[in-house]
Formats: sequence, structure tokens, C-alpha cells
Amino acid sequence: MSGHISGVQTLIKSDYPNAHYVHCYAHQLNLIMKAASCKSKETRIFFSNLTDITNFFTRSPQRVQVLDEIVKKRLPKTVETRWNFKSRVVNTVYENRELLIECMDKIETTSNQTITINQAGDLRRMLLESTFIYWLNVFHRIMPHVDIIYNQLQKRSTSPVEINNSIHNFEINIQKERDNLDNIQVDEGESAKRRRENIYLTRNNIAKEVCDTIIVNVNELYKYKGHLIAANLFLLDNFENYEKTFPNFTSNKL
Repeated sequence: MSGHISGVQTLIKSDYPNAHYVHCYAHQLNLIMKAASCKSKETRIFFSNLTDITNFFTRSPQRVQVLDEIVKKRLPKTVETRWNFKSRVVNTVYENRELLIECMDKIETTSNQTITINQAGDLRRMLLESTFIYWLNVFHRIMPHVDIIYNQLQKRSTSPVEINNSIHNFEINIQKERDNLDNIQVDEGESAKRRRENIYLTRNNIAKEVCDTIIVNVNELYKYKGHLIAANLFLLDNFENYEKTFPNFTSNKL
């Protein structure tokens, strides 16, 4: 686990051995989305390519200057364990893909550094590839629903009923996106028609498996929610009320 040597939880447990580290409820959603993103070679490459785009601009003020000039918007930095950050990257690249292509083209033609020229050229060609465009479309449709439930799971105070409703709505929305995957059309270039159709069907099937993975795992990881009631006992805002009335929970609520 990240931070197991010198992370916050390790430092706290060194002073308080009986302290128990508990992930926030949204952490399970990160695990679900990571599993979905690793469903195939193409999806793994897609998110690796997104990271390449953000890293390209974080390493050079000169590149950022061109980005500001053409795109007029900064790219969020990706964080490996936080899917709300990856969601922002997906949406930013989707909304500004044509401008990013123009940006890469200018950097490629004006830079004096061989490494920069090669990287900009590779990223420009990648932004034009049908495979990348297809998965950009797929995850641009999925991510808004991930953002919504992520924010709901991050709320300080919640209940099993609220979680149930949020997850139910999330499942419905992901299923709708799954049903609409056939509407995604991406130009495959000059390849033969039969080959183009086979590629499309294969990608479509993988995209449906991605949606299925999300739906199945969200049900499995969030099937037990009773501990949320007990967790609410530890909210500092509630301590003052305990002097008057302390909650009485029956076993069937926990």
C-alpha cells in the first residue's frame, strides 16, 4: 500500500499502536475504477497516454506558455489513486482535443530541442488516433457519473439510505451509457471496411465489459453500509448533543 513505510498512517501508528487506519468510503470507488481501466490493453494504454499529456506540460514553462496561448486552460495533474483528478483530465482533453493538437503542432515546429520535438509529434499523432478518440469518448460519458457519486461518498455525514440511493442511481446511469455505446462513431481512416467493423465491434464489447465491471464491483464493495451509522457517532459536530441524548441503535441497523 502507498505510504506503508513513511506515510501518515505509519507515522500515527508508531505513536499510537492501537490506532486503526480506515479508508474513506470513496476509496472503494477508486479501486472499482482502477479495475475497470485495466480491463484491456487499450484502456491501460489510454490512461497511460493521458498521463503522458499532463506530464509533457508539467516539465517545461515554455510548453505551458504555448498551452496558455492556444488552449487557454491548464491540464490537471493526474493522481494515481484519485479518480476525480483523472476525470478532470479526461474532460479537459475531450473538450480541447483540437486545440491540443494545434498546441502540439506549434511546439513541434518551433522547439529547438530534439526530445521536445519528438514528444510533441508523438502526442499530436496520438490525439488523432481513432483508438484514443474512441476511449476518450467512452470515459467522457462515464466520468460525470463517477464524479457525482464520488462527491456523495465524500460527504462528512451520510446514511445507508443515502448511499443506497446514490449507488442505485449510479448503476442506472452506467447501464444507460452502456446501452448507448453503439452510438459512438469514430473514423477508422482508410482501412478495409470489414476490418474497420471488426475493430469497432471488439472495442464496443470491451467498453461494455468496462461498464459491467463497474456495475458488478460497485454492488459487491458497497453491499455492507451499516457501519456508516456507527461512524456518524465520531463526528465532532455531534459531541455536544451527546450530553443531552445519546443515540440508541438497534442491532438490525448496524
